[in-house]
Parts: sequence; structure tokens; C-alpha cells
Amino acid sequence: MLLNPYSSPHAIANIESITGDLNTFASTLQLEHIHLHVEDGPTWIQAAGKAVDDTGKALQNAGQQTAHAVQDAGNAIAKGAQDTGAAVARGMQDAGNQAAHIAQDAGNAIAKGAQDAGAGIADGVQQLGKGIASGLKQLPEIKLPIFGRGKK
Repeated sequence: MLLNPYSSPHAIANIESITGDLNTFASTLQLEHIHLHVEDGPTWIQAAGKAVDDTGKALQNAGQQTAHAVQDAGNAIAKGAQDTGAAVARGMQDAGNQAAHIAQDAGNAIAKGAQDAGAGIADGVQQLGKGIASGLKQLPEIKLPIFGRGKK
């Protein structure tokens, strides 16, 4: 219906007309009648609304997946920074305990900053996805005339 708003109602009317002709023919031959009823599908407005809604949901899902990926990347950066800080701390142990603590604290601070940055980016991307989905839902309803329901 969304791609062919003009021809869909005509196709349904043709199917119903053919069913009527087959029933007339079957009645002439004293055969059982064919019971076929074609229900009207959604209107173009309904089909377009569903397409917009589905697109909004897909965008929101993509935003959430991106947020999770960014958060995972932030966590990986944090782990790497912590491991680096720990390695530096072990290497500096010969130079003194004080230097090791400073290096490990620096690694932890870097890790915390990277993790916080990853979480902040993830939240921002998720909010962007929700904002796009919300914006799509707030689009005004388009009212078009119903095609194919004129006089026969």
C-alpha cells in the first residue's frame, strides 16, 4: 500500500469482482460457491505511519548499540591504562616505593578518566538515538485523500 497507493484498492476490487463472476459460474453449473473475502489492508496514512515508527525504533536501537560499543571501548581503554600504570609502577619499584605509588595513581586516574569519558559518550549517543526517535514520533500527521473509493 505504501509503494502503490493508487493500484492497491483497484487490485482488491478486481479480485472481488472475479470472485463474484466465479460464484455466478459455479451457480450455473450447480457447484459449491467459492468463499473468498479480501480484507482491505491498511490505508496509505497507516502504512506510512508504521514505516516512520519502525524507522524511529531502528534508529533508537542503533543509538543504544552504539552507546554500548562506545562504553565497551572506554572500558577497554581504562583497562589498558590501568595495566600500563601497574607495569610502570612495577618497573619503578627499584627507584623507590614513592615513585611506584605515583605511577599507579596516575594510571588509575587515567583509567578513571577514560572510563568516565566512555560512559559519557555512551550516554550522549543513547540520548541522541532517543531524541531522534522522539522527534520522528512528533512529526505532524499527514492527511491525504483516500484513493480508489469513488463511485463505481
